[in-house]
Amino acid sequence: MARDPYKYFRVEARDLTDQLGRSVIELERTSSGGEIVPRLLRLAHTLKGAARVVRLPAIAEDAHRIEDLLAPFRETQTAVPRGDIDGLLGLLDRITEGIERLDRPVPVATTPAASPAADDDVGPLRADRADLDALVRGITNASAGLAGLSNLAHTALEAQKLTDHIAGQINAREDGRGISAALEPIEQLRGLASDLQRRALTIQHKVELELGALREAAEQLRLVPASAMFAALDRAARDAAQLLGKDVVLVTDGGDVRIDGQTLQPLQNAILQLVRNAVAHGIEVEGDRLAAGKPPRGRVRIGVSRRARRIIFRCEDDGRGIDGEALREAARARGRMPAPVGDRQLASLLLEGGASTSAVISEAAGRGIGMDIVRETLSGLRGEFSVGTERGKGSWFELSVPVSLSSLDCILVEAAGVTASIPLAAVRRTR
Repeated sequence: MARDPYKYFRVEARDLTDQLGRSVIELERTSSGGEIVPRLLRLAHTLKGAARVVRLPAIAEDAHRIEDLLAPFRETQTAVPRGDIDGLLGLLDRITEGIERLDRPVPVATTPAASPAADDDVGPLRADRADLDALVRGITNASAGLAGLSNLAHTALEAQKLTDHIAGQINAREDGRGISAALEPIEQLRGLASDLQRRALTIQHKVELELGALREAAEQLRLVPASAMFAALDRAARDAAQLLGKDVVLVTDGGDVRIDGQTLQPLQNAILQLVRNAVAHGIEVEGDRLAAGKPPRGRVRIGVSRRARRIIFRCEDDGRGIDGEALREAARARGRMPAPVGDRQLASLLLEGGASTSAVISEAAGRGIGMDIVRETLSGLRGEFSVGTERGKGSWFELSVPVSLSSLDCILVEAAGVTASIPLAAVRRTR
């Protein structure tokens, strides 16, 4: 039986190369790089990382060459020469040809990566059997509750018949004795109406509970465990360590925390950058670690936890910590540090992009493009970012994102014929 290890990579790669192609043509028509060059660098960096995870070194290398061509123009306002534009388009053609050659599924026996890293994408969302059972039970119980409401309709019909009888009794007698004769059915009607109200409220409450549980079960089917990204993170840490001659282990926990697949997929790229940065910038080589009294193997930890309606992803390492002076120098060179700032405030400069403390430009580090991806991802997911460091002991980075962007509790507001949904988290006061 054949399987297709590049099924999801091809979708992402074609979208990235399409954006790259349009942006290169746009770049050719402008007199300066402006915002186009940073955009191209982000796209090429993402494509390179995706190709490396599924072990396509030729595509990854061509994406890296795109970065090499564009890097000198990132901070300048000069036009990119026509020769470089031709070079970019040539690399894109070669990448596109490489992607098209992946169209045929590869037999399982010859799959180029038998490890879980071949399935780095979050992939198709598969419903857990227990979740499906809970969903079916909820539907069954809710249906039974609605059947009970149907029986109440017959009770209401009996109440209507009694009402008609009372009206007939009163209208038939003019001496007041008709009212006395109607007292008994009136009392029956009162009891029937009271019973009707009690039963209706009981069933309504039960159906509301069942439908609430049904909604929660349905929401769970949209969620995937955070562990879906762990294989790709492990592979990224391993590859970066091998490339840089370091010994690093990746430790993960919180994999059972569930998050919307549409949120997890772009977030995976951002966390991949943090892992690569931890290996490249944080973890020292073995000799330096031994000299500092540390174990020879570096440690990077990814922890996932849930706080109310948000998911927290924490990446921490036991490396050297953020090099404040190197980061200051990079910030000064780019004109991003008008006044002196301390190490804690300086760390926020990492998210501005373009600042790299790496002395060597490589596949794993350099240019600060990875933090551009983190910033762009968090912006699209309404995420939050925090960072901390201790010189000689390590650093930590936290990304906080909503559990789901597909389902939000909102308040509906109608004005001038227009209905708007406002997330409850954004509501400050109601009247």
